[in-house]
Amino acid sequence: WTVFADGPCYFKSAGLAATAGNTGKNITLATNTACSAPVPQVQSMTPASGGIISNGTTATVNIPANALGTGSNAVTVSISDADVVPSSPNLTPLSGTVQTITASNSSGQSISSLNSSADITIAYSEVNLPVGFDENNLQVAYWDATNKQWEPVAGTVDPDQNTITLQLDHFTDVGIGTPAVPEAPQNVSALAMANSPQINLTWNAVSGATNYKVYRAA
Repeated sequence: WTVFADGPCYFKSAGLAATAGNTGKNITLATNTACSAPVPQVQSMTPASGGIISNGTTATVNIPANALGTGSNAVTVSISDADVVPSSPNLTPLSGTVQTITASNSSGQSISSLNSSADITIAYSEVNLPVGFDENNLQVAYWDATNKQWEPVAGTVDPDQNTITLQLDHFTDVGIGTPAVPEAPQNVSALAMANSPQINLTWNAVSGATNYKVYRAA
């Protein structure tokens, strides 16, 4: 094996040779002094009561009572700007919107699934929108680590406050983005129908397309 390591605000290490059963292998990471790691906001709350946690003015998470469980032992909830913001073919995240939300119980065990959905409000800046883009077409999505892509969910856009609010029943990275533009259809064919003004059009379906616009030349 060749083992590598990296981390927020550290450069990726050189490869370290290792074989099965090796112990005592240490990797030292070099600090990237030009980097500033996100500082998480951490709050303790009782599952039976729920609570609200915010990352400044960027995002707010409102966790209802019993969503994190029904016990009286405190749960730790954390929210921060994401260290790494991946893209996927279906969505391009907007700068500064992706948030990492985590929770752990009193034993330090991670809590990812909730008993009921939390309300999450994320702010965005209009200066980061593509020229001419309609804010009402923004999408909010969570990162699916298994499928390695953003999964859009329903959200309410408030163009006056520049926010989107969604409900989510699990904690992961969540953010706002612009939907990817599908590719143009291939193998477009037009067939004039005999004794009819109708023309039949066919083409290969495009993944991710929800509708098609057809134009007629003058």
